[in-house]
Amino acid sequence: MAPFRFAFIDRFVRHNVAFGASVLVLLLVPPGLSFWLSERSNAGPKLQLPSAPLHLGNGRPNEVKTGELELKNVGSSALEFRISASCGCMELDPGEGMIAAGNVQRVRVGVKLPSYFNSGRSVQLRVSTNERDSAPREYLVLAECPGPVNVLPMGVNFGTLRENEVSTASVNLRVTTSEGLSKLDPEQMRLRWNSEWLLVTRHRDDPRELQLRASLLEGLPEGDLYDTIEIDVVGSGGVIGVPVYARVVPSVYIAPSTVFLRVNPATGRFDEAHVLVWTTDDRTALGALLAVSAPEGITVSDGVEGNEARRRLRIGVASEPVWGPDGQVEIRVKFEGIDDSVPIKLTKPSKERST
Repeated sequence: MAPFRFAFIDRFVRHNVAFGASVLVLLLVPPGLSFWLSERSNAGPKLQLPSAPLHLGNGRPNEVKTGELELKNVGSSALEFRISASCGCMELDPGEGMIAAGNVQRVRVGVKLPSYFNSGRSVQLRVSTNERDSAPREYLVLAECPGPVNVLPMGVNFGTLRENEVSTASVNLRVTTSEGLSKLDPEQMRLRWNSEWLLVTRHRDDPRELQLRASLLEGLPEGDLYDTIEIDVVGSGGVIGVPVYARVVPSVYIAPSTVFLRVNPATGRFDEAHVLVWTTDDRTALGALLAVSAPEGITVSDGVEGNEARRRLRIGVASEPVWGPDGQVEIRVKFEGIDDSVPIKLTKPSKERST
């Protein structure tokens, strides 16, 4: 009977495949084989980490918050591990080692909080092991340092400013508490900052909060500027730090900003020099040339170059100027819509550049 049944199934399969029908093959796995496959999936070392991040809770500035991270080896052989952290504020004990199959290693974790209130740590741990074909595993450790008052925004970012925009730049901050400032005397808050280009003033239009205004002073140097506004709440035992950033760029760019003059050997006269001037964003229209401050015998004229945001200056030198000790003279030009004048340096020609 059995040979006949298998022969019938064989003819059924061949018949259906020949006519394009789908064939469903069901594999019935015996219980013993299922257990063997499960055991085989855990062959070798296998790391198991907690599913949720490790939160060490709240602390005070510079406090070290501690906790335990549990590493479990659910594999069938010894697991070797090494842990690295994304922040030097992290302590790990042990940071590496070996875990026997089925055992657990508890790692002491310590995180030093920042020196300011209203801050925290979010540290990424990277656990490397000897598991076969397994990439390093990542795990998150968190700690918070809440302050006695809330400051919004938490940072002051003036962004990129042109020189003529500095005097109008300001950012408002709101200082509040969850219980309202009736529980806190604003006069007990001390404000500090380090730079001479920053000014912070306070006013209180709303009795429920204190308003601060951060503004910039004129005459800032070009480049990236950093500072921190420190809000010291008397009796709190700590300081709230509000980072400040600004980037100051020229109102216009000049290329070249230093012009090397040449003398035409055929005529013995200075060649005309050309300088390109454009606005910082290369889109805002650059006004006409209004004024030139230059030694006698030097003239400057301008014209539009391609679009209204660019102008080409033509510098003519009719007679030898009085050169400075560095072999240079400076001229300054001013454009409509730009508050400051722009310097251009002219360099005395050398014999090599004049031939």
